Amino acid sequence: MNLSIKGPAYATSPCLERETEYLLSGYDRFVRLHHLSTTQPELMTGGYFKSVLELTSFWRSLGFDLHCVQMTPGELEGSILVERAADLTLVSMKSNQSLLVQGQRNPNYLAFCLENTSRTNMHRVWGDPIPPNSLHGFCRGLTEAFFQTTPGSHLSIGLIPLERFKSLEKLDASGSFMEAFETSNTAVLPEKEFQRIRALLQLRPLQPEQAPNDLRIDLLEAQLLDSFSDEHGVDLGLAPSPHRHALIRDLIHFAFENSTSALTLNQVCRSIFTSSTTITVSCRDVFGVGPMNLLKWIRLQQVQYVLQSPRRMEDMGCNGIQKVASHYGFRSRNHFASDYRKAFGESPLDTMKSGQMLSSC
Repeated sequence: MNLSIKGPAYATSPCLERETEYLLSGYDRFVRLHHLSTTQPELMTGGYFKSVLELTSFWRSLGFDLHCVQMTPGELEGSILVERAADLTLVSMKSNQSLLVQGQRNPNYLAFCLENTSRTNMHRVWGDPIPPNSLHGFCRGLTEAFFQTTPGSHLSIGLIPLERFKSLEKLDASGSFMEAFETSNTAVLPEKEFQRIRALLQLRPLQPEQAPNDLRIDLLEAQLLDSFSDEHGVDLGLAPSPHRHALIRDLIHFAFENSTSALTLNQVCRSIFTSSTTITVSCRDVFGVGPMNLLKWIRLQQVQYVLQSPRRMEDMGCNGIQKVASHYGFRSRNHFASDYRKAFGESPLDTMKSGQMLSSC
């Protein structure tokens, strides 16, 4: 179900009222959404996700080929809102759990990402903690994204078409502005400059009949030019080397490609050409957990995604919880049920019943 938001949202049926939740602080709201097309003409669209595979589907609809993994246990409640103003696309992403996001960026856009809250203890960008007042993700030479969030985080992301951004070169007499986006992926800004950029990356729901603000992208570009100028003393970090995290990237890809098998650590090491010590130390350094726990979490999240939808269960030919669990390599019913409850804060049966209730609306 897609829902356009152009001012105050409203429900149109009793089922929709049960299915749609609103958080009444500002315009925070959860709107159920399974797919968002980049060709939709609506000024603002959005959705909530209760599994990381729903989040993955959303990002792929925007041209980002990302893998998402829930890194902390408990029920997942997250929201995505997207606003389009002329060439600028703004994304607001919130989650009550820590999320790992890794994969290919959309090559047609330059991204500017920041955290709105002070909850950053688990935040990592390419394995490194983020400092206060920092902006991330804008290196033109990077084709991949790799970051982790903290429970309770609120990310704001601005997407500017790359071809449009290149046109700013003629305004950069010294060349230092454009050079920053070639050599860096993180910028620590003075607080005033950070807050100005943060304000321009916030979504602004329009009231009925209100015209969209097509000048927003011009204001953002002008602010970036000013904030990154030499006079403000921006602290630019060198762009990360994807080779440094190649092993972790290979592990994540391997985990998704082999999510129907319960593999041993030796099998994993042979497949990605590493030793058990190297992969265990690397995984704990980056994520705080070992590789086998990470692989199990990914398989559990695949199970959750299927159980949330009777249609997905039917498409897989699975008519019960145990068949879905067995498909993803879980052989022990008791161990599976215990691990599932620890991961998501509810039983597999509760997940399946919730999915059946929503599908009946």
